[in-house]
Amino acid sequence: MTEKKVRHIVSRAIAAARPTSPKAYHVCWWEDQVQCHHVHHAKDPHQVFFSAVGYVFLDGLSEHQWKLMTTRVLEFCREQGFELDLRSGGRKTGRRQERAQRCVTAFDSERLRVLLATARTPGSKLNIYLDRLQRLLEVADIVAPRDVPHDVVTMNSRVRLKDDRADRDMALSLVFPADAARDADPEKFDVSVLSPLGLSLLGRRIGDTVGRCVRIDGLLYQPEAAGEFYL
Repeated sequence: MTEKKVRHIVSRAIAAARPTSPKAYHVCWWEDQVQCHHVHHAKDPHQVFFSAVGYVFLDGLSEHQWKLMTTRVLEFCREQGFELDLRSGGRKTGRRQERAQRCVTAFDSERLRVLLATARTPGSKLNIYLDRLQRLLEVADIVAPRDVPHDVVTMNSRVRLKDDRADRDMALSLVFPADAARDADPEKFDVSVLSPLGLSLLGRRIGDTVGRCVRIDGLLYQPEAAGEFYL
C-alpha cells in the first residue's frame, strides 16, 4: 500500500461526499471503508483521519494536509493488519473471503434491488447509500430464505447491539426506508437499510462488530428463524 493509492482512495471518498462550504467534514473509517462524511454523521466512536470545513476539501488539500492524512491511514492499516482495496476503499481481500462476509436471502435481495431501481433521484443524499447497497449485494452470498443461518441479520430482524466501551446495549429493527419513516412509536427503534448503521448490519452475524466498539450481541427476532420466510 502506497501513499499514492491512499490518496486516490481518499480523493474518491471526498468526491462522493460532495462537501459544501459551511459544514465540517471528516475522512474516517466507517462501515469497513475509508469514507468522507459530515462530522456529525454518526454517534458511534470511530477512527477519524482528517477533519476540516467543507471549503478546505473543495479548494483542494495542501501537500502537508495530504501527507498528514495518508500517514494516518497507512498507520491505521498497519496496526489493523490489512491493506486497502483500491476500488472499494475497504479491506483488501480475495473475492471468496469478501463474499463470505455477508449473507442475504434471495427474497431480501429481490426487494432491495427493486429499491435500487426506484429510489435513486438526481442529487439525492440517499444515492451514496444506494451505491453502497449495490456493492454489498454484488459481493454477498445470496441464499434461499429457508437456508439462511439463524445468526444472520436479515431484513425486518430485531437486533441487540452491545457497546463494549460504554457497557450498554440497545435493540433495533432493520427495515426498509418506507417502514422507518412510517413508524412513529417512540418505544420502537427502527433503522433504515439506507443508513450507515443499516448497511453495516445487513447480512452480518452475531458477534460481528459494526462500529469501532459496537457488537451484534444477539438476534431478538429473525423472520426466517420464526418461519416467516416472506416478511
